[in-house]
Amino acid sequence: MSDPHAKPMQKVVCCKNWVQLLDYIENTPNLPSGLSGRDAVEKVLEGLVDNPEFRIQDPDNPDLAYPVKEEHLRNARYWHSIEFTLKLFENSLKVIDGYRPLFQAGITAGYRMFEAGQPKHLQFLRLLSPKTTLNFAGFINRKLNKTKAPKRIEWKKGFTKIKLNVKPEFKSHVSRHVCDWNAGIYTGIGKYTGAHDVRVIETECLTKGEEDCVFEIRWNYFSAIRRFLIFCHSIVDPDYIKGRDLDNLALNDLVIRQEGIIEQRTDELKKAQTKLIETEKRTLEHRITGGFAHEMRNALAGAQLEFKATLNYKDQGKPCGQILKDSATSLLKNISLIHEKYSVPREEIAALVLPELKIIAEIGDHLSGVHSGVSSDLNRGLSITKQIRDYARMSELKPGDAEVDIVPMLRDYEQRYNQDFERIGIKYSIMGLDEAIVNADEIHMNSIFSNLVLNAKDALEEQGAEGKAISVRAQRVDEVETSRLEIMVEDNGPGIPEENLNEIFEPFFSTKPTSGTGLGLGIVKRLVQLYGGKIEVESKAGEGTRFSMTLPYRI
Repeated sequence: MSDPHAKPMQKVVCCKNWVQLLDYIENTPNLPSGLSGRDAVEKVLEGLVDNPEFRIQDPDNPDLAYPVKEEHLRNARYWHSIEFTLKLFENSLKVIDGYRPLFQAGITAGYRMFEAGQPKHLQFLRLLSPKTTLNFAGFINRKLNKTKAPKRIEWKKGFTKIKLNVKPEFKSHVSRHVCDWNAGIYTGIGKYTGAHDVRVIETECLTKGEEDCVFEIRWNYFSAIRRFLIFCHSIVDPDYIKGRDLDNLALNDLVIRQEGIIEQRTDELKKAQTKLIETEKRTLEHRITGGFAHEMRNALAGAQLEFKATLNYKDQGKPCGQILKDSATSLLKNISLIHEKYSVPREEIAALVLPELKIIAEIGDHLSGVHSGVSSDLNRGLSITKQIRDYARMSELKPGDAEVDIVPMLRDYEQRYNQDFERIGIKYSIMGLDEAIVNADEIHMNSIFSNLVLNAKDALEEQGAEGKAISVRAQRVDEVETSRLEIMVEDNGPGIPEENLNEIFEPFFSTKPTSGTGLGLGIVKRLVQLYGGKIEVESKAGEGTRFSMTLPYRI
């Protein structure tokens, strides 16, 4: 049995806000989701009504609180929490569906909020300027919603700018859908005043990391005479004006849906075109790099095979340089034998032979050094060629589906690269989740993160300052229908020049021309894309670099 004395929700948002939203959902036929009428309303209220987690305070007795009922949401005497609002929006999104669903609902709700409040008394708003109406609307908004205090910060003919002034404790709850709802409300209010061609654009938004949400509202307005005639008509025959306005809203709703379809199709076309260009680019790139790597590998492998003969002269297990040096040493030892057998003074033999033996020994040492360097270069050339061939074959890679926990992999790097970290003075830390499992190939995941960690290590090695650090954070981000894993690899190194940020994921682009192939980050990006993820980079000179990537979380 429900305890009526249990703690109620925080009183932040008045239930009067949702009367028109529920009416819109119930009375709009052919919602894009296919739902309508009472079925649609019940779907919106699913998980909200009769839920003991959402207890609403009795306005007549503050000591009592009950699970929310539909009638509470249609009564201005009741208030609920911001968490309840977000859940209500989440359900409404699924039920309405289509293009910017809460924007469309907000337009009708904004209009009807005025029309249904005091229809006879508020008709005079049609005579007043939008400036007065918006001030009045801001007063009502502040009265019904304690999360913000909207204020007009700029005004001129046919234009105004409104700042929401979201209170600090509620800023983290703002989402794109909350902003769409507000934009719709302001559009609906503008239409109620008789303005037409109302356009609301959000120029600043908390969701983009800005200080607050700011809306620019533009409109065209009928002449004072026409507004007066419409006002007179609304007094004589309010039902006609109401019917006309609601018909216009329905038409507006249809236009917005069509605009949404066009925008969606245009966006899909742009994405398909971008993908096609990217595919053609990668195909050409792989064809060129694959052919180049194949020919270079054959040439280098042939050179290495021939060079091995100098490293093992006549199968003696020694390189030519060492053979020369050994022969010179042997000749030097034979000087005593020549002296004893032919009675040639040692000094004469030494004067004639030692300079030449010294030259032979020096040539032997030089050849040994050259042989070692050439052998190392050949091996590096073959290694680079293999990397290029592997990159060229990436189009053939298939994503793995094994369960891979990324966190132990990240922790393993601390031991694996411990000597380098200690030598350079790097503090390596991992934060966030204790477990981050994705469906993937472990080799692919290791290639992604080892590349990023080693890049950070190399960047810090170039920096002389103390306090060097590499931090890795793994966190889960839950969205309306999906969850994703977000991983950030950050260093406080010298940063990447701004002009290079758009190129670092391109193959063969490297800031380390003497030691890098320029394929590492290209491989990372391709592997992240292989798993339906996304990778981005932020960097500022002298402050460090952060690579942020998202991967689908294991379902």
